[in-house]
Amino acid sequence: MLLPFGPSRRPDYSRPASVAAAFFTAWASVDTLRGGPDMSLARCADLSTPDLRRQLDARQAAPAGWTMRAERLVSVVRVQAVVLADGAPTPRPGRVYLSVYARRITTTTAGRTVTSDGITLLLVRHHGRWLVAQLRFY
Repeated sequence: MLLPFGPSRRPDYSRPASVAAAFFTAWASVDTLRGGPDMSLARCADLSTPDLRRQLDARQAAPAGWTMRAERLVSVVRVQAVVLADGAPTPRPGRVYLSVYARRITTTTAGRTVTSDGITLLLVRHHGRWLVAQLRFY
């Protein structure tokens, strides 16, 4: 089932697909020319639960950032679809698993590549808004 998420950069917190698309774009995109590789954590802070923010902060690995900066890495994610996650538990009020499918365009000093990317996310209602609570890689 395809869920609309719209072209807007601002997420609609009343629609889990909109939040999922905005989160993945913010989290997975990297621009070492205009900021560090860890800027994604700041960009997705308002899209994730406090528990997930703490987990992501704890996992942050700075050493790779120097290599990315030296390569002048810019990696942009363009979400293609947001769907109910295949095989996941049935959505409930306040809880849904969504898979985000995207195209990643990466440019470095070595050239440009285009690849497929994506993730499965658990979204929950938190203080009246949909937020990402868990990353489920596939």
